Amino acid sequence: MKRIIMLCIILSACGCAMSAAQSFGDSDFNDADWTVVTETTGAGGTLLSASQVLVGGNPAAHRQIELELNGSAQGGGVFTHSFRTSATYNPSVEGAIATLDYREDARCVVSSPGGCFVIGPSLRQDGNVFLSRKTPLLSISEFEWTHKELTGLTPEDFRSIASGNYSEHPDFSDSGSEIEFGFHRAMSTSPVTITRSSAIDNWEIVLHQLPVDLISFEISTLYHIQQKTESFQEPTSCFTQ
Repeated sequence: MKRIIMLCIILSACGCAMSAAQSFGDSDFNDADWTVVTETTGAGGTLLSASQVLVGGNPAAHRQIELELNGSAQGGGVFTHSFRTSATYNPSVEGAIATLDYREDARCVVSSPGGCFVIGPSLRQDGNVFLSRKTPLLSISEFEWTHKELTGLTPEDFRSIASGNYSEHPDFSDSGSEIEFGFHRAMSTSPVTITRSSAIDNWEIVLHQLPVDLISFEISTLYHIQQKTESFQEPTSCFTQ
């Protein structure tokens, strides 16, 4: 018991806990490494192109997305999600996700009044596509390469556009199925048809797994060892004096 108490004091003093992080990234954007899903609402729109460009990135190769939004007084939107084929993580196998961070370098290529695109991370789980809707929304309006990032994202920061159910979120828990990671470009609501395009480079997603509490682990282990030790007794001799 003394050993357990001492260990508790030491670990509590240093605040020892162990957590892990896993990251996915791309700065080349080979077309074969990416798949695209486009969703629309209302009057909708069209994905015109999504491809690698070998020069002009930050630096060199990057990816460009061009969208067309249909004009309508009633409004509408077009949302294009690009998923990195090797950027997958299974919480039920690899551990629950606490939060994720998102980073990219971006710039407008062709804009129009109102800016360029709303941007950010996209996830796909069990066939359902989710995009970040944490406010204020991340957007791109600059024509020079600009670093953009979101940190500490949780399941509640992601929404499903296709289902129209904003209470539906991805499952980051240890019972969640495999998640695919990528990014999106989105625009909505224009009385006239507009075309916009933007570039992306140095895409990265960092997953922060739930910490493993060393204090709980060590004390639990020592407790079971002590219990086994205390329950052991010297066998009674078969002979009496």
